[in-house]
Amino acid sequence: MSPSRRRLLHAFGSAGTAAFAGCNGRFGGSSPAREYALDVDRIDASLVAFALYEPGDDPVFGRPARTALDEILPTGTHTTYGYESLPEDVYVRHDGSYYVTQVVVTGRKAVTRRAVELTRVDEDETDETADAVQVESLPQADARVLKILHSYEWTDGRGSVSDLVDDGRYVLRRPAEANGRLATDLDGRLVAMDEIATYRVDVAEVTLTEPAYTARAVEVATSRDGFAAVAAATRVDCHLGSSDLSASERDLLEQAVARDVYRETEPLSGPFVALLDALGLESVEDGKTGQVLRYDEELFRYGLYVNETDD
Repeated sequence: MSPSRRRLLHAFGSAGTAAFAGCNGRFGGSSPAREYALDVDRIDASLVAFALYEPGDDPVFGRPARTALDEILPTGTHTTYGYESLPEDVYVRHDGSYYVTQVVVTGRKAVTRRAVELTRVDEDETDETADAVQVESLPQADARVLKILHSYEWTDGRGSVSDLVDDGRYVLRRPAEANGRLATDLDGRLVAMDEIATYRVDVAEVTLTEPAYTARAVEVATSRDGFAAVAAATRVDCHLGSSDLSASERDLLEQAVARDVYRETEPLSGPFVALLDALGLESVEDGKTGQVLRYDEELFRYGLYVNETDD
């Protein structure tokens, strides 16, 4: 940020406070005031540990990722059809060296899958609802699919799961899904979603042309120090030292860390505006989260939330 921009922000936070007294925010008194909440949480890990990816043990995502890593490290490849076996652009360690994962499409192939569709059943339509399978009694992979389809039905296909459902059907692609109960013995059965709704399960075979996702690993460092430099460049959004901030700015940042959240309502104080500037949040209008700060060699996750107030 240019010095002139920084001076303008400071002016808004100090002299600008008096000039705009009686006005709510940047656009005059007709607009409600806005509250700025700076959320800062300490990350209790070293930079290297924070940057490294470790798959979980869950059958849906963790186990396929572990299988892929076993095959690609250090110089192999692993191909799956219709789904990516592990995340792209994550860092892993193998025999003292550090690698970043890459996933590329290397072709396509016709694959026969099973697809699941749910039909809502009212209790007065059948006497079978008392014998419905409870979703929470099913393995994780099956329960996840049913909950996705349930959410899709209740939101008329406009919810957050819409990208996972194709024309009302969920295709069983991942190994835990393809080998689960939905694929083997729940076709035609009733399932109950925590007494909220009951559905009849329909499972059909479909043939799809699926993209081939090939994963590989690229070496990025051969030592811990070398990888720490890579992680600092790619996994940290803001680097600051205590000498980069004024005493008042340091105090506000320490308050945010101690309280988890520091709040001010417009007009903002000069030190708070300057701190937002230093954190790269000076242009945020509605909010920004998921940022990582390295401050005096410690790591913090931070974000800014902007909300209108009733004042």
